[in-house]
Amino acid sequence: MAAADTARLIAELTFKDKMSAGVGKAIGKVSELEKRFGKMGGIAASGARTAGRNIERGITIGVVAAGGALAYATKQAADQETAIAGIAKTVDGDITAVIESLKTMASQVPVSFGELAGIAELGGAMGIAKDDLADFTRQVAILSTTTNVSAEDAATALGQMGNVIGLTGDEFDNFDASLVDLGNKGESTEAQILEIARRAGGAARLFGIAKDETLGWAAAAANLGLNEEAAGTALQNLFIKSMPAFLKGNKTLQKVTGKTAKELKQAFEKDASGALESFLEDLGKLPTDQRLAAVQKLFGKGSNMTRLVLGLTGDMDNLTDSLTTGTEAWGDATAASDEATKKWATTDNQIKILKGNLNLAAATIGQELLPVLADLAKEGVKFLQDPATQRGIKAFAKDLGAGARDAARWLKSIDWGAIGNGLKVAASFAKGLVDAFLSMPAEVKGTIAALAGLNKLTGGMVIDLGGAAFEQFLGRGSPANPMFVVPVGGTLGPGGVPGGKGAGGAGKLLAGAAGIGIAAMLASEFEDEIQGLAESMSSAW
Repeated sequence: MAAADTARLIAELTFKDKMSAGVGKAIGKVSELEKRFGKMGGIAASGARTAGRNIERGITIGVVAAGGALAYATKQAADQETAIAGIAKTVDGDITAVIESLKTMASQVPVSFGELAGIAELGGAMGIAKDDLADFTRQVAILSTTTNVSAEDAATALGQMGNVIGLTGDEFDNFDASLVDLGNKGESTEAQILEIARRAGGAARLFGIAKDETLGWAAAAANLGLNEEAAGTALQNLFIKSMPAFLKGNKTLQKVTGKTAKELKQAFEKDASGALESFLEDLGKLPTDQRLAAVQKLFGKGSNMTRLVLGLTGDMDNLTDSLTTGTEAWGDATAASDEATKKWATTDNQIKILKGNLNLAAATIGQELLPVLADLAKEGVKFLQDPATQRGIKAFAKDLGAGARDAARWLKSIDWGAIGNGLKVAASFAKGLVDAFLSMPAEVKGTIAALAGLNKLTGGMVIDLGGAAFEQFLGRGSPANPMFVVPVGGTLGPGGVPGGKGAGGAGKLLAGAAGIGIAAMLASEFEDEIQGLAESMSSAW
């Protein structure tokens, strides 16, 4: 592939915008300004160079920042577009109102729009009605930011509880309030209570436990310190096995409570939760051995079931307080929102809310850019898939491979050992120069420093004159340098004769001294320029 074709291909693959031209023009003006200042002397020229570098750097930073902002806005818009598509996948019909509610929510809570959209998508998949989706999402966000329940677990649990206990959209805040208050006042976490309620909720509904009491029973079981999975299963079995005992007037149940079969059935039908609580209270009054025998006769010998029932009967205050707390918090429906208000007022969450607002603003800007980028992407795909482009890319790759092989061969041909030895000699000599300088009298060092300052003021004239004198003093054939340096691979000889013996080491030493001396002077003169170049390269990369 010809070099011209390769260059053309690179140019076509490079994204060039109008800002690049503007920056180049501005930098050109800076260079022109520097030249004009140069006529005013060394100090002005130096100042112009510094100003030029700063202006150029500022322009570059501005362009990079603007480009970064546009890229950030575009990404936020693209992420928002993807999140909305996820909701549309699980929710039928027009979801415009839902999206607007989520955007408003994202500006008020420390949860991003993307996370809120994910919650709404999950809610839609679990059958949450579209009209309830915004409330569902907000309550899940509250749980995830005020409890130890993750957003995904809260969404899954709340969605499942909606089906398990018949939770409606306007009861999500009641449920959250009950859960949070029980977690705050009990000996268990919200996550433990929620897990037990998920496992036993269906049986509780079948038994006749009211919605506002379900979490109270779960919390009482969780407060016993049992594993939540085992406790959830045991509580489920308690409800399932107690139901026929009440309806049929089980003999053991009659003996423990002192009630007839008819009275047990009536009590159960009137208030299932109260009837079970009353039975457990009566059971707790029995001696330990009789209590254990009654539990095993009623519910079997399962260890988890036995531990749960004996634990509840051994501390009836735990059950009574949990039921009272859960019911009252459900009625008030404020515990969760009050907790959220406190948590969201912290600096960390306020920063998250600020970030959410910035992301929303960026997404709004980015939405205008998405159609343009989509068109550019289509054109880019079309260009890259074009047969001519494919041939050009293959040819370019071939040229690149050939160049790499040539470079590898060249690198292999270099005498790295000789170069390494030369560097060692130069480094050793440089250290000697530094040590010699430091050992000089203060007056000498002061003079050298003054000359350096004078060089700045004269725009480099001292270096120019010094360099000329230095060259004459160490020039080829001069009394101070009877040897001269030839290219790598040659030799050094006395009197300028190649191939001479015996003086090669001295020649290398003087050559190294000359090189280091010139490098030191150049480094001193162009210190600012070298630093500026390093910073520019660092910023670019």
